[in-house]
Amino acid sequence: MDAYWMNGLEHGASSDLPFGAIFEVPPALRSMQISNHLSDDALLHALEPLIRRIPAALTQFTAPEDGRHSSVAHSLTRMWLAISQSPSPEDLVAVYKTASEAATDLARSKLLTANADVTELLLGTMRADAYRLPAEEVCGIIHQLIDEAVVTPVAAASAIYCLATSQAAHDGYGASLATTLIQKHADSIDGRILVLALRAMAGGDEPARVDLAGLAVTLIEAGRRPELEHAAPDLAEPLFALSTTSPRLRRNNPGSS
Repeated sequence: MDAYWMNGLEHGASSDLPFGAIFEVPPALRSMQISNHLSDDALLHALEPLIRRIPAALTQFTAPEDGRHSSVAHSLTRMWLAISQSPSPEDLVAVYKTASEAATDLARSKLLTANADVTELLLGTMRADAYRLPAEEVCGIIHQLIDEAVVTPVAAASAIYCLATSQAAHDGYGASLATTLIQKHADSIDGRILVLALRAMAGGDEPARVDLAGLAVTLIEAGRRPELEHAAPDLAEPLFALSTTSPRLRRNNPGSS
């Protein structure tokens, strides 16, 4: 299907910029519903879950690196189908990068609700594959989404899980991304994911580059200390002991030193 022809554009006319379709979803759906064509009904039935959650996925076209525009819905469907076919790591990275570009293009187009939904779907899907993705690629995708997309608490939890299971959180770059996400969403991240990420960061290759003391203070302030002490006492004891060395804790509690 030619994305340019269906939108009344010459091939390549939109350069490398994302663009919106020339039609709106509600009138298109009404037209299909009253057409009385079984083919229209079958297509609507297949796409109904996506239309209900992210209608903009059908009308927003993103430009991947190969220069060929495709709808956000097309990029998501390719991602979901590709991961079930045991692709090579390179092909797997490519479909996730394309979906990430689709998410950030929605943000650039100010479609923030759709962007948040696509980001959640992308990172939620990537949780199953993070262990077989190169750590630097996981970092790159998550860094782009942190900088350019809407990362909800649900998406943040998935991102932290991906950083931990891909071993990305073992080095300074991945650990800094995990730290950023934990600091912003400390009150909502699942405790099991927190333990997984904190173990990776504390036992990583560059623990000195991770502000574990500041992270401990953040978790204390978010009320997560009792939960973590119960779930992983061997991790929590040395982690929260570091909180007393944090300048932030001393500023907030002058009598603690």
